[in-house]
Amino acid sequence: MEAGVFDRDAALRNLGGDVELLGEIARLFVADWPANRSAILDALDRTDAPGLRVSVHAVKGAVSNFGARQAVALALDLESACKAGDLSRANQQVENLFAEVDRLASNLAREFG
Repeated sequence: MEAGVFDRDAALRNLGGDVELLGEIARLFVADWPANRSAILDALDRTDAPGLRVSVHAVKGAVSNFGARQAVALALDLESACKAGDLSRANQQVENLFAEVDRLASNLAREFG
């Protein structure tokens, strides 16, 4: 596991220490990530700020379950830009978000596979 990608202790605290539940949530997240990634790309391709915001908001909620602070921060930044209707940096923001969430998904798959 890469340091700083997610906070296992915080995730477990949120789940009452239930490692089995954390593993289940992690596996679901990893399985759902490709569809969520596609939804973000589709909204970006359509320059659909509201749709992009909804998709990014869902990912932000999902990554927050793992204490993935960097991924949450990147999602929040993009979500805020979408809310303001400012997609001028959206391509770069999505790229940065994807890089971090891909790292998270990879780490979760290795740990909870």
